[in-house]
Order: sequence, then structure tokens, then C-alpha cells
Amino acid sequence: PVVKRLQSSVVILDSPHHHQQQHRNIMTSTSSNDDDNTSTPPQLAQQSVSDFCTALASKQPTPGGGAAAAVGAALGGAAASMSAAYTQRKKDVESGAAAHATTLQAQIDITALLQMADDDQQAYQALQATWKKDCALTPDEIAAVQARALEVPTVLVQACHARIVAIHNFLPHCNSQITSDAKVGIHQLAGGGGGGG
Repeated sequence: PVVKRLQSSVVILDSPHHHQQQHRNIMTSTSSNDDDNTSTPPQLAQQSVSDFCTALASKQPTPGGGAAAAVGAALGGAAASMSAAYTQRKKDVESGAAAHATTLQAQIDITALLQMADDDQQAYQALQATWKKDCALTPDEIAAVQARALEVPTVLVQACHARIVAIHNFLPHCNSQITSDAKVGIHQLAGGGGGGG
């Protein structure tokens, strides 16, 4: 059911309005936004969990829900990666399960998910700048900023869906004593994808 819900989100977001995403490698990278007129904020991934939560809870526009969704997805990816790390026993190697585990770890790419939190923060800051009366951007530049603001959550939804499918496919090979952690990964990623959409 979780996979189907995320598939529905991907179908909705993979509309003509988002056709440029069709060729994006969502498993390993996200696009950068070098044209932002805002200063680059500190990487959220470098903050402690406590500091991030404090910033998120404060009365300021960023980080916001999109960044929270991406960080939640990264936590889910980490939980799933742990289940793969524990599927490296001798019998897992002999059965081929360890190879599936190694593949999953490569597919999760926690760093890319954390980068999406920064992408969301930067995209929203750039969007906010277009609302100011003294905004000097041209209509085309504003349209590009708006498109970027829509692109970032779309990429997150697609990335979460791809990782959920990868974990789902890994589950039959997972160390049976730690499948609950892999399932935590699925649900965290589902939450991240739902928040991103």
C-alpha cells in the first residue's frame, strides 16, 4: 500500500508541468541552483538533530516542511541501510543476500537525500525574494525561480518512491531479525515523499 500511494504521487507530479524531471537520475543526485540571488545557507546536514529541530520549530520561513520531509527521508534511508549492513553474514554471502544488501546501500544514497533539504531551503528563499517589492528579476527569471521551487519537492517524491521500491525488493533477502528496521525505512520515506508532494 505504501508503494502504491507513492506511485500515485509520482504519477501526479510527473505531469507535463514537470516533464523536465523525466531524465533526472533521482537515485544519486539532485540539480544545483547556482542562479539563486540568496546567500547559501549552512548545510542542514552539518547541524545537530537538536539544532535542526530548534530551527524548524522557530518562527522563520526556512527550514520548513520540505526540508523536514527530506531529513525524515534521509533517516528512513539510514534505517534501511542499517538492515542491509546486518545482512552481511557468512550465510548471507553464500545465499547471495549480501549482494542484494550491498546494492541497496548504494541505492539509498543518504547524502543525496540530505542535499534535498538544502535544496528546499535555498529554493524557498529564492522564491521569497521574488515577492519583495524591490525584486529586480525579470519575469523570465522569476518564472525560473518558481519552476525551481516546484522542481525540488517533485525530485524528493520521486527519490523517496525509488528508494521505497528498492527496500521493498530487498526485504525477502534481509536478515530476518532486522526486517523491522527496513520497514521503518519504508514508512519514513513514505512520510518524506508525502511531505515533499
